[in-house]
Amino acid sequence: MTNRRRQRWTAVALATALMLAGCGDDQADESAGGTASAPADGSYPVTISNCGEEVTFDAPPRRVVTMDQISTESLLHLGLKDAMVGTAFRNDDIFPSVSADYESVKVLAEMYPSKEVLLSVEPDLVVGNIDFFTYSGFPPGSNFTREELTGKGIKSYTLQCQGEQPDPERMFVRFAELATIFGAQARADQIIGQVKESLAATETVLAGATPVPTFIYRSGTGPLATFGGGGGSADGLRRSGGQNIFSDKAALPPPEVSVESVAALNPKAIVISDEDEQSPQDKETFLRGILSQSDAVKNGTFCVTDFYAFGTPFRLARDVNVVGKCLHPDKTFPAFP
Repeated sequence: MTNRRRQRWTAVALATALMLAGCGDDQADESAGGTASAPADGSYPVTISNCGEEVTFDAPPRRVVTMDQISTESLLHLGLKDAMVGTAFRNDDIFPSVSADYESVKVLAEMYPSKEVLLSVEPDLVVGNIDFFTYSGFPPGSNFTREELTGKGIKSYTLQCQGEQPDPERMFVRFAELATIFGAQARADQIIGQVKESLAATETVLAGATPVPTFIYRSGTGPLATFGGGGGSADGLRRSGGQNIFSDKAALPPPEVSVESVAALNPKAIVISDEDEQSPQDKETFLRGILSQSDAVKNGTFCVTDFYAFGTPFRLARDVNVVGKCLHPDKTFPAFP
C-alpha cells in the first residue's frame, strides 16, 4: 500500500474512534432511515430528517460535494455526475460501472478538503458517510461542522449517523432518501430492485449449502482486528455463504482477538480486508504462518475484499458473489452488475 493510502487509512481509524466515542448520543435512537417528506411525483419541497437535522430542499441540488467514496459512488449510480462539483477521500478503485463518470468529477483532496477548498467550489449540498461532519477535521476544527455549513447556506446529508448501531437494511433506506433529494426516486427504486433480485438469486444458489466458518482479518499481528456480528461485513459474509466465527462479539467497537482464539475456532476460510498498509499478499503470508494448522490455510481458502466491501447497493450485490465463489467454488453465482 502506498504512503498516501496509509495516511487515508490512518485518518479513517482516527475517525472511527471519534465516532464510537459518541455511541451514547441520542442520534443513535433515530430510525434506520429517518423520514423523507416529498410528493410521489418528485416535486418540491422535500424535507429529510437526517441524524436529528431537518433539511428542506426547494429544488434539486446543483453543486454537490461528496466527502468520501461511498457517497461519491452513490451519487454516480443515481446518474448525478453533472450535479457534482467535487469529491474527496477515495480508498479503493471506483466501482467499474461508474468509473468513467468519476473521471469527470473534480477531486478536491486525497483526504478531506479544507474549509477554503470546499468553499471555493460553492457547494449547495455536502454529502458524507459515517457522519463525517463530526470528525472530518484533522486536527479537529479544520473542516466544517453541520451547523457551520448551515450557517453558510450549505445543506448537508450523511449516510450514517453518529452512534448508530450497524443495520444492513439502512443502506437501502438512506440510498433511497438520497435519491429523493434529487428527484431521482425512480432510478433508486430500479437499482434497489435489481440489487435485491440479484441477492435473491445468490440466496437460491446457496440454498442448502453449509455456511463456511470464516475469519475476517483486518489488520494487526496480535491482537488481530476483525469484525463482530451484526454489521455490514458480517451481513455480507452471511449472504455469501459464510459464517463469521466471531459473530458472538459486538459489532461496535470492532473487536480485536488473540491468535490463539482464532486457532481454537479453526476457520475453514479467511477473508482479508484490504484496508491498511499491508498488501493482501503480505497479510496472507503472515496468516499462513500463525494459523498454519487451520483448515483455511491447509485448504488455501483466502478471499480478499475491498476497504468499502458491501458498502453500497451495487457493491453488496457484486461482493456477495465474489466472496461466495471463493467460499463455494463448486457453485455458479450470478454476475452483477
